[in-house]
Amino acid sequence: MLFNSFQFIFLFLPLCILGFVFIKRAGGLSWALSWLFVCSLMFYGWHAPQYIFLILSSVTLNFLISTRLMLKDALNKKMWLWFGVCLNLALLGYYKYANFFVGNMNDVFGSNHIVPNILLPIGISFFTFQQIAYLVDLSKQSQKLPSYRDYALFVTFFPQLIAGPIVHYREMIPQFNKINVNYSNLYLGLSIFFIGLFKKAVIADNLALYANPVFEGADRGEMMSFIPAWSAALAYTFQIYFDFSGYSDMAIGLARMFGIKMPENFRSPYRSLSIIDFWRRWHITLSRFLKDYLYIPLGGNRTSKPRRYLNLMIVMLLGGLWHGAGWSFIVWGALHGVYLIVNHTYRHMGQCMPIKIPDVLSWFVTFVSCVVAWVYFRATNFEAANNIVKSMFDFKNIELSHSVYDRVVPIVGGDYGLFSRSDISHFPSFEMLGMIAFAAFVCLFWTNTQGFFRNNDIVLRSEENNETPKRGVRVVWNDKSFFWLLSTAFIAAIAILSSNSKVQFIYFQF
Repeated sequence: MLFNSFQFIFLFLPLCILGFVFIKRAGGLSWALSWLFVCSLMFYGWHAPQYIFLILSSVTLNFLISTRLMLKDALNKKMWLWFGVCLNLALLGYYKYANFFVGNMNDVFGSNHIVPNILLPIGISFFTFQQIAYLVDLSKQSQKLPSYRDYALFVTFFPQLIAGPIVHYREMIPQFNKINVNYSNLYLGLSIFFIGLFKKAVIADNLALYANPVFEGADRGEMMSFIPAWSAALAYTFQIYFDFSGYSDMAIGLARMFGIKMPENFRSPYRSLSIIDFWRRWHITLSRFLKDYLYIPLGGNRTSKPRRYLNLMIVMLLGGLWHGAGWSFIVWGALHGVYLIVNHTYRHMGQCMPIKIPDVLSWFVTFVSCVVAWVYFRATNFEAANNIVKSMFDFKNIELSHSVYDRVVPIVGGDYGLFSRSDISHFPSFEMLGMIAFAAFVCLFWTNTQGFFRNNDIVLRSEENNETPKRGVRVVWNDKSFFWLLSTAFIAAIAILSSNSKVQFIYFQF
């Protein structure tokens, strides 16, 4: 079920909340939590009921393994931990990567092995990582084992089940005992939810209307030119941000309706002045998982520089593969691995350099690097990605449509050998360029969601956040203001009317 569908907004969510309130009053919190667990399973199995059994089996097996991790015998505990981790990875590998690996083996060895058509269970990458983290944490720390119901709800809690944030059990399970639906939580949660829906339906989906045809054209081998290539790359760069951060806002808002705080997942990543900073702001809970459960076990910062850089590359390659079973995702991860290595090397060398690079140049290099990497993330093959990237940096001949050429060239006093008139395909309309500019303004200068609700403490904090831009628009939500009530209603109406349940969230495929 999609958060941006009418059946979720007008059917599932009201029934889930009303049922929770009624059952809690009639039978107590324990029964209400059981109701929430049942609702989460219904949410997960809406489009593919057969996978309810899969997630229940995964949850049950991991819970049984966790009981063995309470043993005092260190050797047995370690064996059960490895068994649990391998079991989770095997499940993920079969459903997500079997076709990819078999297809590549067929290409290399000329074989003809066939894998049955496997329907990828929604959210499997997220609940797999979540349960691996649970097993590892439980094996290292002396913790009370949660009940089966609490553990199952921790994994399947519908706001974060499909696409995160990737939560830890120590963040969520203690909050279940304090769960509460009241006017304050509902109003705050709905406000956050509809801001996320606005990001998705109004901004991300409209940017997709331009980005998708250009990338599809590149997939078909159509030649690109400078302006369409940059416009499509920028459109997708902002689309994926507003799509995923919109989903995260919706998840945070849904959880807050029940009085539960989720961890922060985005912190204005496109304001980053370095790639290191970018990964502290983009998909924060995934970065946390990769650091705590992969990078640090590989040696982290305790090793030599060459080994540290190798560890960074391994982590980013696996991070790319986690996103999808395709070489384009691996290339995206490799690019970010190279970016991080260059960034760390420069930081080490920069300590001896007398001149500091201006912030605006640092931001520009970081942002353009991210845009280039997103092209490989979005394209379905190398040829298409290379076609777009090559066109992005072909400054010799910038082709304009006839109407734009006739408008622009007289204004600038000539084409100066840079511009030419052409029957160019996929040339962006002024409306689409305006949408890209609006998206850039919001990303770079508007208060982010945590900053907007900073008086309400809406997320779990691992470090200082709630950043507001040093320059630009600073806005703070006020739950006692009639103006904000009307504004929230207006945003909700626009978001609902703009929603298209056929356009699913980008990260649902992961």
